[in-house]
Amino acid sequence: MNGAAAAEHSVLIRKVLVVCSGSDSDANLLASASDLAELNGASLVVLSVVEMPPDARELARAANIDIDVALKRLLDERRAEILSRAKQAVPEHVPPVQVRVGKPFLEIIRHVIDENFDFVVKTAEPLLGAKRFLFASTDQHLLRKCPCSVWLRQPDTPRRVTNVIAAVDVDLDDAIEPETLGLLNKSVMETAARLSPISDTTISALHAWDAPGEGLVRLWTSGPDAGAAAEAYIATIHANRAKEIQSLALDVTNVLDRAGFGNPGYRTILERGTARAVIAEQTRALHADVLVIGTVARTGLQGVIIGNTAEDVLNSIDCSVVAVKPPGFVTPLDFSRSHP
Repeated sequence: MNGAAAAEHSVLIRKVLVVCSGSDSDANLLASASDLAELNGASLVVLSVVEMPPDARELARAANIDIDVALKRLLDERRAEILSRAKQAVPEHVPPVQVRVGKPFLEIIRHVIDENFDFVVKTAEPLLGAKRFLFASTDQHLLRKCPCSVWLRQPDTPRRVTNVIAAVDVDLDDAIEPETLGLLNKSVMETAARLSPISDTTISALHAWDAPGEGLVRLWTSGPDAGAAAEAYIATIHANRAKEIQSLALDVTNVLDRAGFGNPGYRTILERGTARAVIAEQTRALHADVLVIGTVARTGLQGVIIGNTAEDVLNSIDCSVVAVKPPGFVTPLDFSRSHP
């Protein structure tokens, strides 16, 4: 992608898929997803996946009921339940409700691909025995394999988020694919601004940086003040990163302004330390409603989409998260056998 094309890169949220489970958390989830769709001028569809027990046929036989009849009853009950919640949560814009049978992550991703959804909104699943919500099996599959952005909401996240952190990596010099990373940074920043009305939202662009050569500068400096040389080296890195993140914020502000979203007024934060530690600390210190973070910035990758750092961060935070995929990401799942 050339420079002109990169400059025009913009996030488009045209079709939103909200995944409901039939639980009490669906009401807040539906209301928030409806707000997101309305803000972006997008359509909204509800999907619920019924996972049959492995011994479903034996259970049906024991209950003296045909498996197809039992399945239809389950689907009808789930659809009616979700539709009832949708009418209560968003009575002015009740979205269509679709129910599928199968493995949840497979059916969600299949639906995203079949219907070209741009965004998935889902309640984060708790791990058994955990005191707080982490990202359990279905969520991990979606983070790694879903081709579009995924918003995993904690049940206590407010309907309208007002405090958003956009975690970006502006160290493009050390990136394997700097252009792809640059586009991912822009997607993360713009996505953060598209979650809630800008006038009501504080968006912090967060970058974790370090000066790994500090020790070598102190060791190699031939002058009388190695400490001063090291401090100058650190200050230069900090200044360069500050310049990069401010330039990124300006670029994305211009994109949003052209799209009619206005000026998000990004607050830029640079904290020295590892991404694992800094992002987790800042989500707590800033009382973030949601963290927006990019996954691995590599094109053409299949399978391993979320790197060790991102995965460590996601499993150490308490807030909701939006995982943004890099340009060119291809899901490792092959659904071709499922189609004629």
